[in-house]
Amino acid sequence: MAGNVFQPITYEAEPEQRIALHPALVPWFFNSECGICLNLKPRLERFFTDSFPRMSLAEVTCAALPQAAAAHGVFSVPTLTVYLEGRASLRATSHIPLVTLAQRLQRSYDLL
Repeated sequence: MAGNVFQPITYEAEPEQRIALHPALVPWFFNSECGICLNLKPRLERFFTDSFPRMSLAEVTCAALPQAAAAHGVFSVPTLTVYLEGRASLRATSHIPLVTLAQRLQRSYDLL
């Protein structure tokens, strides 16, 4: 798939490093056994590629990095958090309506 895809986070401190490095970061907290997660991931990648291409995408496998998930207040999957300029500006869990997500992101994204 061409475009923006979720890049794996592989160690506990990496989410904070990426938040500091990228002005617009979307960490996706999921588990590989979660059916909703597996269904939603490619749709989110297409959504961000088409609508918000300057956003950097990252994925955290909660089963592999439970402390990273807990440090970000993630206790259920899937959870998506949008960080703009180092601050959490939006969080969505479970069934994520993409239309609502787009409406909530557009204004902040336009200011980047």
